[in-house]
Amino acid sequence: MHRPAYSTLFLAAFLCLFQLGLLSACGGCARHDEEGPGPAVHSSAREGLSTSVHGSAGSSAQVLNPPPVPETDVRTEEAHLSQEAQITSAYLILLQAMSHADEDAAVKAAEILATGTGELALPVEHWIEGALWFMERKSVNAIPYLRAARQAQPEDVHLLLLYSEALSDHNFAKEALAALNAYLTRHKDNPEVLMQKGIILFKDNKPQEAIATFESIGRFERTGFVEYYHARALMTLGQDAKALQHVRAAIKLLPDFGEALALQAFLCERTGELKEARSAYEKLLKTPYAPKDIVLRLINISLKLNQPTKALDYYQQGPGEDTGFKLMAASLFTEFRHYLQAERILKSVAASPDAPAEVYLFLADLTYEQRRDLASALKWLDHIPNNGDYAQRKLLLTAQLQTQAGSMEAALATIRSGKDRFPASPDFVNLEARILSRQNQREEAIKTAQEGVARWPDNMELAFLLGTLLAENGQTQQAFAIMEGIIAKDNSNYLALNYVGYTLANENRDVPRALTLLTRANALAPNQFYILDSLAWAHYRAGNLDEAWKYIRKAVQLDSDADPEIWEHYGDIALSRGLHSEAREAYRKALLKNSTEQLKKKLEALSGDR
Repeated sequence: MHRPAYSTLFLAAFLCLFQLGLLSACGGCARHDEEGPGPAVHSSAREGLSTSVHGSAGSSAQVLNPPPVPETDVRTEEAHLSQEAQITSAYLILLQAMSHADEDAAVKAAEILATGTGELALPVEHWIEGALWFMERKSVNAIPYLRAARQAQPEDVHLLLLYSEALSDHNFAKEALAALNAYLTRHKDNPEVLMQKGIILFKDNKPQEAIATFESIGRFERTGFVEYYHARALMTLGQDAKALQHVRAAIKLLPDFGEALALQAFLCERTGELKEARSAYEKLLKTPYAPKDIVLRLINISLKLNQPTKALDYYQQGPGEDTGFKLMAASLFTEFRHYLQAERILKSVAASPDAPAEVYLFLADLTYEQRRDLASALKWLDHIPNNGDYAQRKLLLTAQLQTQAGSMEAALATIRSGKDRFPASPDFVNLEARILSRQNQREEAIKTAQEGVARWPDNMELAFLLGTLLAENGQTQQAFAIMEGIIAKDNSNYLALNYVGYTLANENRDVPRALTLLTRANALAPNQFYILDSLAWAHYRAGNLDEAWKYIRKAVQLDSDADPEIWEHYGDIALSRGLHSEAREAYRKALLKNSTEQLKKKLEALSGDR
């Protein structure tokens, strides 16, 4: 038998309401008379009503006498509603509750509807409509509603997926995974459920378990969303090359999937595939997907590819009326030493009558970078009021420029003036300690940094500075303890992660932890030559020579200053792979800046090897 359409329930409800309206016109149902309670319908309804249409009975108006109604069986009054009536009423209440945004009433109605079975069961599509209503409101009440829905339709996979999503959205990942796993025991390898499980594991910071789940989905059942989340999980673990393969597969299946295109561009930038990154960003530029940010990324990539003209072309496509965009673009041109283009952009901002004070900070910094002219740089800062919102930044930049120009006493005087004017700012203490260190006043620098850390114990930048100063002063154990403390408070501080990881690798102790810390540091701050060097050295210590070679080669490509320690590592790793000529050349480059006996011995050992 087919289940009746819900229009039948609407008709039944309508007839019930119509009947109640008639009864109220007769003075109410279950009317009481002198002989006690009568039937639900007044007896005159069976005998024929004699009613005046112009007034009360007994008036002179004509009285209509309708023909007699045939005798019919009349149901006795029910003490309780039947289940059918209850279900009908609950459905109407649910609709009304949703139209009036009454979530509590909707949940109560759902709990009644969940008891309906057979012909009285609410169709799945109606349950789903209600669930989507709750979820669009981001309401936690989606959970009890969907719990009732699953009681009514326990095997429907769509309701299960919505239920697990609602649980996950409200931080009940454990319950969501339990529901999914219970379903998988009855329906093994269901791809939709496996995908949802993988996504929830990923969102619950369990990337390895998420990857294992995604990999269990069959090749021909993998959707674009599976590939996308698989890529995100791999990226979290620093496996960018593998992640890029999966995001490419996602885009092949879903060419217009904006999030996947953005992830592709991001991963390509991290892995050095700049032309592919640019292609992905250009596709995104044709969508409403944060166009300002995309143009800035395109400018950045073009400058990395040493194509400043192309970068200017992209700049022209950006929101020219957006001052923030112009300042960011100018900073990118400055970073890549294209000073004339940067200066042109900044001066166009400064020429406007409502130019922000920030533009003068940029112009001062740029002027000194370009011409090393301290006086001209400081003239730009004169445009910033001494008592405005940017007064503090004005003093900090003044001190920084004075330091770069070698005017240490003037810089210290500026800093100490700033400490008096802005005693709540740790930035002046930070800069003072750095200037003292540059003047080789290490003890005074350490004391200043210690006072800053004591006053601002949650300031990780000051803590890292103190650790660095202690390390430079030979107090390595104290420095290491401080860096460990930073990681304990903030495991996203890639500088501290790099310090601790490299120290462990260099001392050849707890190398697995060193690899974990450095892999995370590299994921947080990709393409930093010093982190890549640390990661290469940790892999070398672990005996992973292929990985070590990959990372050290990338490190020397990115290190424009040719750090001697990195070249020494390069030589050691090349030698371990039997690449004697490359090792010899690396040791020579290291000796140019760091002529140590150890390096000389390494080079001498290879001098007769051709």
